[in-house]
Amino acid sequence: LIFVGRLIDEDDENAVFQESLWQAWTYVADPGTHADEATWASRTMAFVTTVAGIIFFAMVLGFTVDGIRERMDNLKKGRSRVVEQDHYLVLGWSDIAMVLIQELCLAMESEGGGRIVVLSNRDKSELEQELHEHFTKKALLGTEVVVRSGSPMLASELAKVSTHSARSVVVLAQPGDPDASDAEVLRTVLALLGMKHPPRGHVVAEIRDIDNEGLVEIVGRGLVETIVSHDIIGRLMVNCNYRRGLADAFETILGFDGDEFYLEVWPELVGLTFGDLFVRFPDAIPIGVTRNRVVMLNPPDSLEMLPGDGLLVVAEDDDTYKPCPPAAVRATKLPKTYIPTPPEPMTILMAGW
Repeated sequence: LIFVGRLIDEDDENAVFQESLWQAWTYVADPGTHADEATWASRTMAFVTTVAGIIFFAMVLGFTVDGIRERMDNLKKGRSRVVEQDHYLVLGWSDIAMVLIQELCLAMESEGGGRIVVLSNRDKSELEQELHEHFTKKALLGTEVVVRSGSPMLASELAKVSTHSARSVVVLAQPGDPDASDAEVLRTVLALLGMKHPPRGHVVAEIRDIDNEGLVEIVGRGLVETIVSHDIIGRLMVNCNYRRGLADAFETILGFDGDEFYLEVWPELVGLTFGDLFVRFPDAIPIGVTRNRVVMLNPPDSLEMLPGDGLLVVAEDDDTYKPCPPAAVRATKLPKTYIPTPPEPMTILMAGW
């Protein structure tokens, strides 16, 4: 601009450098400015400067459009960063993902809703369409589901979904070969624990083959809880088949619709026995104690609560119960001894394999 401006005004003895620079800029910014030039020399230089300005602004506009388009493509494909805290993070996608999201929505209903972030290899638009077809806005109960596309086995992709600030992380097993699926879960757990800022929330990993559970537990170093889905489902099916009506009880207790299990550490209960707790929770039923990651269901009444022990109860919600002063209980006579009927052989039909 300086060089061209000086050339334009070389015949003008009164030309000032700053004025020449400004005149050259007007040729670049406004092509119609050079129409007032009188000599062919100045017209030629003004023409060259104007063409250069057109090319310059075309390049600037092109870079700007490409940057905006790339940003919009990243948003559309789910590659942008998620800025969330205290959210639920689901890694992977399978047939049980919809049920999992529905139960999480029920769990956060008492809080007015929350955030669920899903990171999967599938296309973002496909997952959002599937979620839109399965859930209505009312069915989400105030919860927002955010979908991102990427590999859960890469630490860089995990960092984009704010893994370190998630309340809980769920690693879903993929359909197909069980060993290949468990290998992906193992690599995902390695990526989680190898991050610069590992997750501070609870991590649960789904395993399809019980023989691979020990390996994931070793890699998880006690920070990852494993669930063998096929083994649990098989045992539940056997129990439900053996005892009629047990399926309804499992559905009520294991889901978040109605009463369910809750685990909490209450420091004010230290020193009390398990038998003393029944009269201190009018809105909950104590059923067990956790100590050093070991669950003791229906422990003896003489079991003393120690610091760090968790109390497992059945309650309507996590905010509907709390320890209270002991209630007065009127003693009654014990019922007569129950003599169970000897079981009879059963015939079970298994359809499919």
